[in-house]
Amino acid sequence: MKNFIFLVIFSVFSVPAFSWVEGAGVTIEEVIMWEGADTGITHFKLSNGKWCYVPGTQKNLNSLILAVHIAGKKINVHCHDTADQNGSGSVAAAHRLHRIVVLKN
Repeated sequence: MKNFIFLVIFSVFSVPAFSWVEGAGVTIEEVIMWEGADTGITHFKLSNGKWCYVPGTQKNLNSLILAVHIAGKKINVHCHDTADQNGSGSVAAAHRLHRIVVLKN
C-alpha cells in the first residue's frame, strides 16, 4: 500500500512533463517576423501544424530558425504547453520554444 501511494504521488507530479508541444523529425514550413525591439517575435509553423515562437531578444535562436527553414533540415522541437497571444494578427496563438535539436539528414 505504501508503494502504491508513493507511485500515485510521483505520477501526479510528473504530469507536467508530458504536456510539451512536441515535434519529432519535423520541418519548419513558415516563418513570420515583425520588426521592432518590443514586437520582434519570430513565429514559425512546424510541419505537424503547430505554431511556436522565439522572442525578439533571442538573436541566436532567431538566426537558427531562419537557417533551419532555408536549409529544409529536420528538427526535434519542444515548445511550452501554453499558447500565448503575442499581439500577432496572422498567428492566433503560439507556444514559446523550449528546445530545438537540428537533425543531420
